[in-house]
Amino acid sequence: MATNKPVKITEEQLENAQGIWNGFAKLMKYGTIATVAILIVLGLTLISW
Repeated sequence: MATNKPVKITEEQLENAQGIWNGFAKLMKYGTIATVAILIVLGLTLISW
């Protein structure tokens, strides 16, 4: 059976996890901006003016 022991987290582990999360959030932000920009360019090139 599982036990509910408190997990001990060091300051180094916490900083590492926060750094990974911040990098992931930055990647997703720029990825979303790039996707929107590509869709806008595709939309502008496919519309007959």
